[in-house]
Amino acid sequence: MDIKIENDVLEAVISSSGAELISLKTRKDGTERIWQADPEIWKRHAPVLFPYTGKLREGHYFYNGEEYKGGQHGFARDVEHQPVEQSRNNVVFLLRSNSETRERYPFDFELYSSYSLNGNSITHKLTVKNTGTDDMRFGIGYHPAFICPFDDRHDTEDYLLEFDVPQTPRIVKMAEGYTQPESSWERQSEFRTIQLTDHLFDNDSICYTDLTAGELSLVEKDTGRRISVSINGYPYVLIWSSMTPKLRFVCIEPWRSINDTDTTDCDWNKKPCACELPPDGTYSTEITAAFDMDPKPQTGI
Repeated sequence: MDIKIENDVLEAVISSSGAELISLKTRKDGTERIWQADPEIWKRHAPVLFPYTGKLREGHYFYNGEEYKGGQHGFARDVEHQPVEQSRNNVVFLLRSNSETRERYPFDFELYSSYSLNGNSITHKLTVKNTGTDDMRFGIGYHPAFICPFDDRHDTEDYLLEFDVPQTPRIVKMAEGYTQPESSWERQSEFRTIQLTDHLFDNDSICYTDLTAGELSLVEKDTGRRISVSINGYPYVLIWSSMTPKLRFVCIEPWRSINDTDTTDCDWNKKPCACELPPDGTYSTEITAAFDMDPKPQTGI
């Protein structure tokens, strides 16, 4: 089931499959801003990552001596979510634990995905409730893909990624999808922008930690048009695109957890930077993406 929400500036479509944003158009020009899931390049749009982010070592983990198998980024993106609330500019979906989810994740939970439009922005709020009797650990994150270039008059080099303030983060080293030891994470010299190229993601995603920025924007240099994503407070932020001859989209991914290492003992209780809830506990996190698509005179970007 696809549900449309709209206001005077934007219209969005969210699928009950994965509670995934599958379309967002600026109404002034009717242009699509979300990657349209070409299966020959990348078959997703903006998946919800839960109950973990990234890759499990050898595709499994252990909890209380029991083995649980799973693919990358958890299972929330691959199952149906029930719409439980809807208005013109807001929709809420619910995923409740069941016998199928317990085969992959041994906890009882409710996961709410709320999408709301406000002016030129869309906010996606994720709320997790522990409905079981044990403390519940989980990871959670976002993976929205924005079409880039914005139109056929521009090329990859016409874009950059820009933090709202200068940064000196560390890069989280990855190899074959696994996180490398923290001792290998390199501190970067101060920078604010990242020039996009068709080869920026030849070695897969780029993952930053120790960021202090509130926003990361995808900016069209000659016009100032931009898509700005809130990242404040997230321990990890990744940027990624599929390896293709020409860049087709850019993902900006705030995460609350991270991939396994290639030496982990696969103990669920040792997963890094996981959230934890007591019984009846509730946790919420959100991101907002703002779409500023009116050209502006540029002075030095």
